Amino acid sequence: MLVYWIVFFILAFLALGKMDKRKAFLYSFIILMVLGATRGSTVGNDMRGGYSAEFYYIHADPSTWGSVMYQFEVGFAWLMGNFKDYVSDNKMLFFHSLFFVTFLMRYYPIKWYSRNGALTLLFMFGLGYYFAMYNTMRQELAFSIICLFLPLVIEQKRYALFAVATVITALLFHKSQVVLLLFIPMAMFYGHRWLNFRNLSIILIVSYIVGLTAINKIFGVLGQYAYVFAGDNSNYAGYMTSESGIGNFSTLTTLLHTLFCIYVLYLHRHKNDVFLLCYVVGVVTLNLLTPISWIYQRIAYAFMYFSIFVFTYLWHGIPSRNERGVFRFAVIAYLVVLFSRRLITDNGEDVVPYINYFFE
Repeated sequence: MLVYWIVFFILAFLALGKMDKRKAFLYSFIILMVLGATRGSTVGNDMRGGYSAEFYYIHADPSTWGSVMYQFEVGFAWLMGNFKDYVSDNKMLFFHSLFFVTFLMRYYPIKWYSRNGALTLLFMFGLGYYFAMYNTMRQELAFSIICLFLPLVIEQKRYALFAVATVITALLFHKSQVVLLLFIPMAMFYGHRWLNFRNLSIILIVSYIVGLTAINKIFGVLGQYAYVFAGDNSNYAGYMTSESGIGNFSTLTTLLHTLFCIYVLYLHRHKNDVFLLCYVVGVVTLNLLTPISWIYQRIAYAFMYFSIFVFTYLWHGIPSRNERGVFRFAVIAYLVVLFSRRLITDNGEDVVPYINYFFE
């Protein structure tokens, strides 16, 4: 845990200090790249679980795919099998290479859309989105690839091409990421006058109340649509028809996310933004679905992730000096609370403690 706090404070120093922004971004990126690409074999559930067992059996021959992890999509199974046969049979080299590629692809959207890359990386790390690349490796790979397509939907308005690229990527690496097709209507309508502070705040509040009081009803509706994820390459269908995960996600955490999102909406009230709408959609998803099963935070975080761009914009872009100062204090406090919670609730079972591969 101490290693992560040291990294946190180093990232904060680089992001908030007087260093040139481009250099600070580069140094922060390198630190996080080295941290993840040299992590030990026990850092992250995926590596010390089924992924390692699958790597033991898998080869380029498709008949060897799915010996342990039957839910692997064909693209990921192909990558793992061909890497083992034609690059190296060292599983740690595969996992480190996978992280390197996944995280490298995050560099470009941050470069394109952030006003301060080092600050955006601090938010990514502090809010826990960085740690997802240690665990949900297939999903994060798919997410990173789809993020490279964002200019298609945001600037170029080539919605059909974005849709095709997103669906293909999701089918190859993680089917759940098809939800990012929602970027299309969000990019089309985020500037609509109806999507204002008042209406979006009401939606957030209602979603929180509904998520607390109508779990059984929502669960029944989800069960009707479980077939979408059914088959031999997804675990989501099981989570949509099993009650074992109910109550495993803190309602206080969702409340904190909801209240802070409303606060951010207020600060952003004079300017609509597609990333702001993504953030709101993510929190609404978190409110409605995580009371049923913790697994749905993975879907919610695919949209909430873009809050790192919203927070960076507000850090520099709030017109009022007083409001800007209050926000900076509030977002740092929010960051510290969520970062502490992520490490404490780990209970030494996931990314804590951090062990470097070269010192195992």
